[in-house]
Amino acid sequence: NSNPAATDAQREALGIRIRKSPSTIPAPTAIPLLDVVAIAGRRVTIELRASDGSRRGKPVGVKGASLFTFVGENAPTDSSMWKFEGLTTKTRLELDFENTTSANVAWVTANWFNERGEVGTSCAPVNVSLPVGLIVPRNKTIRLAA
Repeated sequence: NSNPAATDAQREALGIRIRKSPSTIPAPTAIPLLDVVAIAGRRVTIELRASDGSRRGKPVGVKGASLFTFVGENAPTDSSMWKFEGLTTKTRLELDFENTTSANVAWVTANWFNERGEVGTSCAPVNVSLPVGLIVPRNKTIRLAA
């Protein structure tokens, strides 16, 4: 079995078990679909799912998602301007934005990653209008219509 010149057919004829070659795990090709589910003060609940519409949740071969946010009028094109919020294996989560004395527009984007940590393409940024943080109580939830 340790002889590199021996073929699989020769090993099989000798009754030696043939080793399987390790399979590669490709980087995710799917792009996440990001939906804003609710806004409670400056806490935003989002949901991630497969964009192909075949199922809810993560696509096959995906371990989780990387999340990024930006607060400003327009989503940046420079990836270094996005704030890394963290990694998640959940598809529904809450993001808390800092309290301010003025209303803001926040942008959220995400990309899938696999078991090896390889990432796919980020989804199009989704904007969220955030209210003034000191006036709107956090326990009031605003449900968005579909």
